[in-house]
Amino acid sequence: RIPFAGVEIVNFFPAGSCVGFVDPSHEGADYTAMAIGAMNFDNFVAAGFAWPKAWDDCVEDIGRVCMAYHVAKFAFETNGVGKHPVVMFRKNGANVAEWRSDTNKHGRILNAASFKGHLKLASYLPPELQNPAFRQAQQTFNNMVLEYEYKAEHDDAPDALANLMMYLGLVKK
Repeated sequence: RIPFAGVEIVNFFPAGSCVGFVDPSHEGADYTAMAIGAMNFDNFVAAGFAWPKAWDDCVEDIGRVCMAYHVAKFAFETNGVGKHPVVMFRKNGANVAEWRSDTNKHGRILNAASFKGHLKLASYLPPELQNPAFRQAQQTFNNMVLEYEYKAEHDDAPDALANLMMYLGLVKK
């Protein structure tokens, strides 16, 4: 069974500021995923990006997403990478929080999927991100979420989305 089956993809993202979450790849063996989201009436609209590289190779990409979508604050998962990324982003002026995931990954993804009746994935890209690299990273993110199933080879995008939803209090830990 695919938990996010039927989640609608929309071609908009709510105006104003939003909040984000980064699930880093430590050495590039998997994906660095960034989920951002905001409420739109009774729906949570999420946009995301999954880059097949280590987090420290995504610093510029993360910064561009933050600027283009007006990310007011984001959390960075520090489990495998320590506090260095948080300190580095803060030095560069980002409003970033440290986040340690301490729950079962599949469980938190299923908790996020229980919210799917109010979840929309965005395919909208702001003009400053409209290029093939960001389009591919967004498509990879959306595909990872929509095709997620237990023991999927790549679960970085749905995990980033689930952690974002927990960070915002939309779903419980």
